[in-house]
Amino acid sequence: MGMLTDQCRERRSEAMPATVPPAHVVVDDEGITLDRGADRAIDVLFDDRRVFSFWSLRDTREVPGGARFAWPRPLRRFLDGTVTVSLVDHVAGAELFRETVRLGSGTGAVVVADKQGNPLGLDKSWRLMRLFESRDAEQSAPTARRHAHRARGPGRGRCAAVPGLRHAAGRRA
Repeated sequence: MGMLTDQCRERRSEAMPATVPPAHVVVDDEGITLDRGADRAIDVLFDDRRVFSFWSLRDTREVPGGARFAWPRPLRRFLDGTVTVSLVDHVAGAELFRETVRLGSGTGAVVVADKQGNPLGLDKSWRLMRLFESRDAEQSAPTARRHAHRARGPGRGRCAAVPGLRHAAGRRA
């Protein structure tokens, strides 16, 4: 298994270009402006907690000086205060930007949470959802069982994400 894992890592590192942080990023009341470049998934963290992800080209509009990602409507009501915003390359895990910003006219901290204090995040359809990490064991058990069942399916657990490697790695010498 060690050899297969090493082959997976080697193939993935060849396929992933080095992450280059944008030279220019502005976070303000309207959203995030960054340099245009290759389309990549970017995780947005508030005070080191992932709140949502967006694609740097697909989910932005061109503006003078770069690309603008407007804050999603469901998130706007929380954006009144101070928060450390980090942008992280979703695939490489590299931090591209980090800065403490003041949004709106608030003087407190930006906290994206429900009335009970459970952290919220946006799903891929831009709906506010309780984050998986804030769910208790009883709530998480059905999802964990479902994923465990899928992982045991045929062809799972091998480098299926790397085309051609799964079959080549499965042969015995």
